[in-house]
Amino acid sequence: MISLDKNEVNKSNIFQAKNLEFYKHRNVIKGKNNTVNINPDKVNIKKMNLKIIGSNNQIIIKDNCKLNIESIHLVGDNHILEIGSECRLTGKIAIKGEKNFIKIGNKTSFQTAYLLADESKSITIGEDCMFSSEV
Repeated sequence: MISLDKNEVNKSNIFQAKNLEFYKHRNVIKGKNNTVNINPDKVNIKKMNLKIIGSNNQIIIKDNCKLNIESIHLVGDNHILEIGSECRLTGKIAIKGEKNFIKIGNKTSFQTAYLLADESKSITIGEDCMFSSEV
């Protein structure tokens, strides 16, 4: 378990990813009790710009994913982003407001998609779904 730069992260936040230090200059986590769970030995991250502003937010990225995410933004409190195993994703993901979630099922893929959960709304994508580009 590591944490991002002390200037960016409150000590109550948890960043569980031992080999993602090279991303820390692009990531911002502000607030309390935020968690990011990634196993970097089992997830291929080409790009992931992460911004969490708020408290009690969770990001869970399961094993064997390939990610080229331009941005993941969680703004507000009590959000959950869960990316299932073996996903292939490029694009942007944003969650705003309060108590929203996005769940992406195992083996799902999308190209240059933009997912936004806002105003107490959530998005659930089932397993083995495929989205074309520019969705």
